[in-house]
Amino acid sequence: MLLPEVLETAPLLVVELVSEGSITTDYRRKRTEYANREIPEYWIIDVMNSKICVSYLLQIYFYVTMRGCLCFSQKLELHGYV
Repeated sequence: MLLPEVLETAPLLVVELVSEGSITTDYRRKRTEYANREIPEYWIIDVMNSKICVSYLLQIYFYVTMRGCLCFSQKLELHGYV
């Protein structure tokens, strides 16, 4: 069981791994939820499109994404996922 004060504190970073069934959720809905929780940094790892989007909480309830996403030229293999 987690202590109540742990549940009240937002994490400093959230990383989402996008799958075919979670594209809209990860790029839109969760982004809004995390901004509302005031999580300072949100990374989206999109293996299907070979990119990582890094977003920072600019002000309350608003994320700004780094200009362009980080792209990787080699296929990213996550054991057990791809």
